[in-house]
Amino acid sequence: MAQQIHPKVEAMIEGFDSSKTVDLVFVCEDNRAEDVSRAIEELGDEVSSELPGDVVVATVTVENLPALVRPDYILSVSPDREARALA
Repeated sequence: MAQQIHPKVEAMIEGFDSSKTVDLVFVCEDNRAEDVSRAIEELGDEVSSELPGDVVVATVTVENLPALVRPDYILSVSPDREARALA
């Protein structure tokens, strides 16, 4: 499955103030939520929760987004409110 980065997240990477924080939902391949959570915390950001189905909800700094969306085991990244509405 090809990685899907929500257009609003793409816009954040390209144009937002790099020090701004945003709430995002990361959907990962099987059993990779822990890896994503660890990467988020290593960059100094905060994991709000890990949900069933390898989903990580986190508050991340915009400047860290390029590193966090790079791994191919990240299946999708969406703004928190929209992703929760779809769940």
